[in-house]
Amino acid sequence: MTIVKYRPDIDGLRALAVLAVVVFHTDPLLLPGGFLGVDVFFVISGYLISFILFRQQAAGIFSFTAFYARRIRRLFPALTLVLLASLALGFFALFPDEYERLARHSAYSIVFLLNFRLLSETGYFDVASFTKPLLHLWSLSVEEQFYILWPALLGVITRLRWKASGLLVLCFSLSLAYALWLGRIKPEATYYQPFARFWELLLGAALAYRHLKVSTGVWRTFPAPLAMQDVISLAGLFLIASSFLWFNKTMHHPGLATLWPLAGAVLVLAGRSDVI
Repeated sequence: MTIVKYRPDIDGLRALAVLAVVVFHTDPLLLPGGFLGVDVFFVISGYLISFILFRQQAAGIFSFTAFYARRIRRLFPALTLVLLASLALGFFALFPDEYERLARHSAYSIVFLLNFRLLSETGYFDVASFTKPLLHLWSLSVEEQFYILWPALLGVITRLRWKASGLLVLCFSLSLAYALWLGRIKPEATYYQPFARFWELLLGAALAYRHLKVSTGVWRTFPAPLAMQDVISLAGLFLIASSFLWFNKTMHHPGLATLWPLAGAVLVLAGRSDVI
């Protein structure tokens, strides 16, 4: 079975995305589009998880039990620590109504449904968001909801002997169309609504599918020159950095404009040809 090589560029991209979000929440004027770091992270997550899924399914060794067991081992120790620490500090620092909301958010976070809870509350950019210590965990809920549905869909098409490329195109198109439609009738809901976000993770999944096909096909013999790989990666970094600087919360998001940083993330991930 092929082995996925460690890619320091992905860790660097993760660090850039996290730093952008931290700076934005520290002072939005410093980096108006810093919140797009979450979207970049979605592309990375979709790429990494889907690469593993595609590879294991191709080798006939995929197991739902093993997949979700790995997710639990990876997430729950850190998540439990964050929730317990937040509840302990909140007991002394928050007013009773704020602490009650924190406890409620903790319960929704542990079952990865916090984004749905937040849908019934204020918008992401509302001033009240600063009174919600666990607000950042909404994106983890969206990711885990994707990880529940995506492997199941891939398992179905594998049994039916359908191509994953068709499923990728269909799911991406439906999710993006839903995001655009929801943005027109209820824009405040698009931020937390998972089906309006899945297309971002599916961009990473599509790249993972392409990389797996290239690695096992004739094009593996003709990798892109290193200079070309660098140009592709630098172009991606430019798109990401420029979106962080020039994007702002008045632009419809997530929507077509979000393709700006997402394309940058895809280019950075695609810049390496030795992914296997």
